[in-house]
Parts: sequence; C-alpha cells; structure tokens
Amino acid sequence: MIRPRPYLSWTQLNTLETSEELYIRRYILDEKMRVSPGMAFGKTVADSLETGESTEDLLTDLILINLPKLERRDKEVRTILKYAEKEVPLLIKPDSASFDYRAILEYKTGAIGTPWTQKMADTNGQLTFYDVGVECFTGYPAEELELIWLPTTIPPGKIMPELTGEIKRFPTKRTHLDRLKMKIRMLKAWKRIGEITERELL
Repeated sequence: MIRPRPYLSWTQLNTLETSEELYIRRYILDEKMRVSPGMAFGKTVADSLETGESTEDLLTDLILINLPKLERRDKEVRTILKYAEKEVPLLIKPDSASFDYRAILEYKTGAIGTPWTQKMADTNGQLTFYDVGVECFTGYPAEELELIWLPTTIPPGKIMPELTGEIKRFPTKRTHLDRLKMKIRMLKAWKRIGEITERELL
C-alpha cells in the first residue's frame, strides 16, 4: 500500500481519528490548513524551546528559560512497531527527552479557560504514542512522563496570546495495557491510511 508519509506520527494518527476528510485534505491533497493565533503562538514557543533562540518577547523568553528541560530537544526518532506479525514505521518527536529516553517532557500552551488537568495528562494520547515509540526504540518504556502546561491569556485589544507566567506540571504514567491499546490504534491507523490513500490516488 502507498501512503503520503513513510511513517506514522502522532499528528497523523490524531488527525485520522478525528476526521478522515481532514486527513485526506492535509496529507494526501496537501492543502494548507488555517493556523489560529493560538497555534501560531504555540509554534513560536516550541521553536524557541527547540533552538534556544529568542521569541523576541522578553517576558516569554524569561518564562521559557526557567522551564524544566532534558538533554534532547525536539529530536526525531524513527523506529518500528512490531506487533501481531505486522510492522508499523513510527516517528516520535518529544519536546524534551533524556539521553536514554527514560524521561520525556511535553509542553502545552493554552488558554486558562480550557485548563489542563491531571486526568487529561493521564489519558493524553500523544504521551502514550511517544511511550510506545520509546519502547520500540530502546526496548523499554519511559520511566518518567510529564506534561507541562503554560497557561496563556489574550490581553484586551490584542489577538496574539501571551503566557501568564504560571507553570503547571503533571507527572503521569502509562501501563502495559495503555501501550497495548495504543499499539492496536497504530496498526488500525496505518492500515486505514493505506486504504484511503489508494482510494484517493489510484
């Protein structure tokens, strides 16, 4: 089967499960997706955390400097999920990881009105996806997973969000059953991506 990417990423899996139509538009037809101010600000923060370069906003830079960080920053890892006599090539790209990938940090920005909670961190699919990827890559799952939320607000008269200065940390764990469920989702998504790609292009 042909597919638009030679690997499965969390973004692809999440997009496919949210809407197959959206997946087709974004990955197969390569349409440009609308970027909201919140998404644009999140990318600015992510780029600064990856490169260490300034966001050109002093307050934002000061907050980001004080964030907990690990040795690897936004580095791609290619690995293969082998399960039930099937294989799925995976790509994971944690925001921050230790050298041995036993610890992973994932940063999230977002409005105070839609706060992250411990329950949301405990069920976050992206961290589970990364945990499976780490297990496939190293032979063992991550020992420490943590979601770090940076609340944002939109000042009166402005469009672009700003960080409030708060840092909310949510250490979390994944079980063998959590990883097993994710592996099944990965297998189903990889198969479905092949089916809809061939349907659209052949």
